[in-house]
Amino acid sequence: DDLVKRLREVMLQLSQQEQDADHSSLTSLAEALASPTLVRHRDRDVKLLTACCLVDILRIFVPDAPYSREQLFDVFTLLIQQLRGLKTTDSPSFIRHFYVLQRLATVKCSVILVELEAEDLLSELFQTLFA
Repeated sequence: DDLVKRLREVMLQLSQQEQDADHSSLTSLAEALASPTLVRHRDRDVKLLTACCLVDILRIFVPDAPYSREQLFDVFTLLIQQLRGLKTTDSPSFIRHFYVLQRLATVKCSVILVELEAEDLLSELFQTLFA
């Protein structure tokens, strides 16, 4: 699928992007990645790759995520959904699910969720990780 291929390329580029680099050129990409078309896509590979890209966008832009409050809710809903893939360690996509977890730890996502006053998402995050 062409979309999966493009998302893989974007993921690779974002994974190599430094945090302290000028990231103004990434603003339109960040916006596109948070679009409902990708965040709520039917294809699980598209959603997982989108999550990998989004978590790098959060890492690059920290402490100022380039998203509105509503977009952050959608982004974190997707990220938490993808963390559920950590339960299937023999899955070929496990490494990407683990990548999301690693990057979320780097970003200190719980701080973002507390600042958003997103208790439901924070609770869901901890239930997903510790269930």
